[in-house]
Amino acid sequence: MKYLNLGILLLVSFTQLSAQTIESENNSSETLYQIGFGETLPENLLKKEFINQTIWTITNSADSILFKSVNGNTLSSIKFDFPGEYHLSMHFDESIHSSHVGECFHPSIPETIKLVVSPHRIVFDFEKLSFSTDIVGGKDMTGATLVVPVEYSSYSGNTIELPSLKMMSAGVNTTIQGVLKNEKTTLSPGLNQLTYSLKGSASKNTYIMFDFYDLTGAIQSYSFPTLIK
Repeated sequence: MKYLNLGILLLVSFTQLSAQTIESENNSSETLYQIGFGETLPENLLKKEFINQTIWTITNSADSILFKSVNGNTLSSIKFDFPGEYHLSMHFDESIHSSHVGECFHPSIPETIKLVVSPHRIVFDFEKLSFSTDIVGGKDMTGATLVVPVEYSSYSGNTIELPSLKMMSAGVNTTIQGVLKNEKTTLSPGLNQLTYSLKGSASKNTYIMFDFYDLTGAIQSYSFPTLIK
């Protein structure tokens, strides 16, 4: 896919943030997202209902317009290659007003977005994920470990000492969760391995998935491929 690149550079220090609604200085609300550099906007925004009927303007922290009149259908083609802070404002295509005459139209798309692009990014390689022991229904996983390779990218090329990244499981009556085994884990640009200490258990005859939190607080998910027995 061909991406549009944002060319205004403004480095910011890394802070773990998730999508949330915040109040700006002028008391108007905006939704906050954080992504890693080189990524597109979060899927939970791009897949919102009626996104194809929206028009967007994207500015940097200096209020310089980078993109204007961007159709919601093409938002996914915009790739944020440079760390920094961006603002996105939205309005609806004028043509939808005539199609909704007399109707109340309140889609859940935020009109103003603050986007923080982190200078760090990690991608989990779930194809090479491994457990130190088999997951057995009803068996406590305390003492077991999970190892997963990650590709770490740094805009400046520096190493990073990880915060306490966590992993949670999802499924019927599953309580498995994990934390990084080493209290201090440092990643260098390129391929690394993360080891999680596990606890909790999964129920028999269920399928489960694992949610790994990345450096921006976003979730990268892995579906366990077999039925728990």
